[in-house]
Amino acid sequence: MLYWQFGSDRHLRVQYDSMKAFVDCEIRHMGGLLGKKDLWMGPSLGDWLTLGKDVKYMAMHNGPVSNAFLVNDLRILSETARRLDKPEDAERYAAQLTRSRAAYIKAFVKPDGTMKDDYQGAYVLALRYVLEAGELWDRVFLKLLEKLRAEGMQTGFFATEHLLPLLADHGEATLAYDLLLSERCPGWLYQVQRGATTTWERWDALRPDGTVNEDRMSSDNMVSFNHYAFGSVGEFYYRYILGIRPLEPGFSKVLIAPVPDPRLQHAKGSYRSRAGLIRSAWKYQKDRIVFDVAVPAPAEIRLPDGTVHAVEKGTYRYEVLL
Repeated sequence: MLYWQFGSDRHLRVQYDSMKAFVDCEIRHMGGLLGKKDLWMGPSLGDWLTLGKDVKYMAMHNGPVSNAFLVNDLRILSETARRLDKPEDAERYAAQLTRSRAAYIKAFVKPDGTMKDDYQGAYVLALRYVLEAGELWDRVFLKLLEKLRAEGMQTGFFATEHLLPLLADHGEATLAYDLLLSERCPGWLYQVQRGATTTWERWDALRPDGTVNEDRMSSDNMVSFNHYAFGSVGEFYYRYILGIRPLEPGFSKVLIAPVPDPRLQHAKGSYRSRAGLIRSAWKYQKDRIVFDVAVPAPAEIRLPDGTVHAVEKGTYRYEVLL
């Protein structure tokens, strides 16, 4: 993330030894008492604070979540080693990545796309961090869509961050907005409807009757009314609603790819990037959507009608007919 935001590999070089030490620790813990070769099957809270899943359930079914992070750690380290010209490390961790990905699929994913631990967080993390594009990915994604439509959103600390981007990136932007704008619990507007000005730690920190949820989740209760985890939805606001992303590290080239929805009618925002201030706005006007963009560097602007514009630094307006 730092590399893409700021365009420098300095942080990768400074932290490389600690990254390597962490992943080597994960590798040493693979196997163990539960005998899952190339995976680390240890105690973990999994997709913590998923509504309706208590600590005991998540501790017993955390494997597809915790090991998705393990697979992603191997991917990051192998790519970083390659970027920093460490070919032996790159080869070693890439080989372990291949083995751990295969072990994950064998342990947690059925051929029809059903996760053996059948909760939404398992699907989201498998799709985001483990499965490569192809038929199995498609089958798992379809199973996730079935669960979302049947159950509503049922994700916790780790999966929620990735859910809306995952949907928007794969042709389900309307469903992503359905979840974003839902006033039911769990949901962000449920909190707003109950007076929230910050995002809560627990989806149901306030119950529908207005009382504080004092149910214990561990040895003690925990109710924070200002917490980052579900606030990670902010990524969706900037990278999808406004469509602001780096196309090249450090925003030396900018991508603007807004994902509008008529239920919002309009959106406007800015991001002060390493390259300068980026502005993005859109508004529904009768039979069209009007887009206004300002970029401090060369950019690619992708509009919902499929048109793509390669532009230089400057200010631009586009209209897309509905």
